[in-house]
Amino acid sequence: KKVHNKAIKNLSVFLSDSKDALPPPELARLWKGIFYCFWMSDKPLIRQAVATELTELVLTITSTPAALSFLS
Repeated sequence: KKVHNKAIKNLSVFLSDSKDALPPPELARLWKGIFYCFWMSDKPLIRQAVATELTELVLTITSTPAALSFLS
């Protein structure tokens, strides 16, 4: 859990500092990591908490082009 929380915090900082959209290969790697983060949470309550944390990541993106590329 400690590593998970640190990774989510670092990802949040990374996404909020990004001014430009990430290239497609990097976005694919990022989404793969997010998928595995969600997939590895094995219990319903934990999965719900992880889903909430990951959903809130979208709100940390301040750049419109970066947000649009992240969601596309």
